[in-house]
Amino acid sequence: MAVNNSKSNRYNRRKKITNTGGSTQQNRRIYSGAPGSGRITQFQTPILLQPSAQQVAKLKLKVHHWAIGDKYWKLAQEHYGNPGYWWVIAAFNRKPTEAHVHIGCPIIVPHPLDKILQYMGV
Repeated sequence: MAVNNSKSNRYNRRKKITNTGGSTQQNRRIYSGAPGSGRITQFQTPILLQPSAQQVAKLKLKVHHWAIGDKYWKLAQEHYGNPGYWWVIAAFNRKPTEAHVHIGCPIIVPHPLDKILQYMGV
């Protein structure tokens, strides 16, 4: 099931913070900030909640066994219709990158997407 990106984009409700730390010149190429201001505006790191056992019981869980060539974004495209939701699968499995997954490792893909997003506090 695809979810409307404009409604459920992971950046929609993220706070922006202004970093006035000392290394802004070095990072100016990456982050936005007024030239010469000594400030960098960036998104605050989100805190994703892990669903409770009761919440997990309400989800439909599909098991995928990791294989050569697998990527989180490919699983998100296959199951959610949008590769941008790769991070939902990664966070739910507590394996933040593909480097944390080994061949044959079971990866759980939670459904429905709107419910897992709600449980994660997004």
